[in-house]
Amino acid sequence: RFRNVTGVQTCALPISPALHKLGKESRLDQVARCLQAYPEIQFIDLRPALFREKARQRLYHRTDTHWNDYGAFVGYQEIMKRVSRNFNRVKRLSWEDFRVEIEPKGKGGDLAGMLSLADVIHEERIRLVPRFAPRAVDGARSYPDPVHHPGRERVIKETGDSSLPKVLVFRDSFAWPLIPFLGESFQSAVFLWTFDFLPEIIEQEKPDVVILECVERYLNALTLENPLEVQKVLP
Repeated sequence: RFRNVTGVQTCALPISPALHKLGKESRLDQVARCLQAYPEIQFIDLRPALFREKARQRLYHRTDTHWNDYGAFVGYQEIMKRVSRNFNRVKRLSWEDFRVEIEPKGKGGDLAGMLSLADVIHEERIRLVPRFAPRAVDGARSYPDPVHHPGRERVIKETGDSSLPKVLVFRDSFAWPLIPFLGESFQSAVFLWTFDFLPEIIEQEKPDVVILECVERYLNALTLENPLEVQKVLP
């Protein structure tokens, strides 16, 4: 059956019962369970915090698979709670540091793009606007960006506050809205769009904190082999 929506021809098809969940335990559930045997790895499952906050505000874009600023800040707070256990002088932003703004409906996100309807299905974006003057500025490094992928360039933020720790973040696209928050909380914050664990970059940066941020759909990245430098020190 075909119908016309705002000038676009759409087709309503019957729903097939061909797709079934393989089990009650998701991939993230499996990872969380397995990492219980490795307490030295500080694993942060953001789902409980996100489930708590979803009753208060929309945390994800309606036309996109990514979280909005509000959802990202929920994740940021959970990350910083864990970081502050080891670095009690770390700067933690609060909700009072921001005001919530709703952008007028603009271009749709990646879900709308998958349907080739990004210009038809619009997105109302929730933004967190700082009430303070941000300190973090763009930084630079003398060594080359190890990623070499257009659109996934290295991001460096510097506050210049030597009382704060340094962080190195291996990440995916979900870290984009985290960058302004984390950038304010550290002396320097380096973001690399890769799941490769790069000992040579750790040697260059000498960070106090290393974060691997990974959305559930990319958890297969955890199966990547460790580099030789890491294998040598593993039990």
